[in-house]
Amino acid sequence: MAIGNTILFVNGKGGVLKTTAAAHLAGYAASSGWDVLVIDADAQANQSRDLGYVPDGGEALAAALVGEKPLEPVRHPKWDTLSYVPGGPAVDAALGHLTSELSRGKLGSLRAFERALAPIAGDYHLIVVDSPPRELLLRKLLFTAGRFVVVPSQVDEGSVDGIAGVFETAAEVRDGDQLNPDLEVLGAFLGPIQNGAKKTERMARQRINTLVGDDDFVFTSTIRSAQSIAAYCRLHGMLTNEYEQIAADTKANRRWYRLSKEEREKAKDEHTFSEAAPGLATDWENLVAEIMARFQTRLRGEEPQRVGMSSGA
Repeated sequence: MAIGNTILFVNGKGGVLKTTAAAHLAGYAASSGWDVLVIDADAQANQSRDLGYVPDGGEALAAALVGEKPLEPVRHPKWDTLSYVPGGPAVDAALGHLTSELSRGKLGSLRAFERALAPIAGDYHLIVVDSPPRELLLRKLLFTAGRFVVVPSQVDEGSVDGIAGVFETAAEVRDGDQLNPDLEVLGAFLGPIQNGAKKTERMARQRINTLVGDDDFVFTSTIRSAQSIAAYCRLHGMLTNEYEQIAADTKANRRWYRLSKEEREKAKDEHTFSEAAPGLATDWENLVAEIMARFQTRLRGEEPQRVGMSSGA
C-alpha cells in the first residue's frame, strides 16, 4: 500500500544530483511552511552534508527496518518544519538481516520500510526519500512503500539507460508482485548540464521521452553544472539559494578599494563566490516548483498517468 505523500529520488548511477535534488525539495518545501520529513536511505549519508545536520550512522533507520524500534525523526536545527532520519553504514547491516529473512521465505520483510514509515507518515505534508544508487533490495523496499518516484539523470548514455532499471523495479513491485499498485514514476530531470551542451540535452530528453512513451515525462527545468558552488554548499551544509544570498551579501559588503593590503592578501585565500549562483538557484527553484506541481496534480487525481517503458526499450 503506497504512502501517498512520499517522493523517492532514485537512480542506479551515482553523481546524478539525486541527493542534492532530495535536499532542495525537502528544504524548499520546509522553508515554505510544509511539514517535511527527509529520509536518507543511503549508507554514505551524504544527505547530512547537503542539509547540514549531524548523522547517526544510520542506526535509527536500521533499527526501524528490522523492527527493533519505531522510526523517530529528528527536528532539523535550521527549519522548524523539517525533520530527518539519517542514513549510514548501519543501513547495510539491516539489509543483511532482511536478506536473511527473505531467504527463509519471510516475504513480509519486503514491507519493512512501509511498516516503519506508516505510523508517522500522517504527521507530514511531504516525505522525501534519498535512495542509494545500486542497492536493489533497498530500492524494492522503498518502492513497496512509496507513491511517487523522481529519476535524476545526466545526459550520457549510461545515465539514460539507467532509467530502464528504475522502471523494471517499479513494474516488478507494482505489477509483478502486486506489492504497491499505486506506485508511479513521476518524471525525470536532467543535470548537471555543461555550458554549450544544449544539443546533447535535447537529444537525451527526446530519447528518454521516447523510451517512456510520454513526451512530457522529462521535466522542463534542468540543472546547470557549477562544481565550485556544489562543493561549497556540501562543505557548509547549505542549499543553493542560501549560497546565492551569501554571495550577494559578500559582493555588496566587499569594496576592494576600502580593504587594507593585509585584508586583500587574506581575501585571496577565501572562497571566490561564483557568478553562476543566481542562475543555479533559479534552476533549482524552477525544478522544485515543477516537481511539486506534478506531485499535487497527481494527488488530486487529475491527469492519471501510468507510464512504462516502450517495447523498444
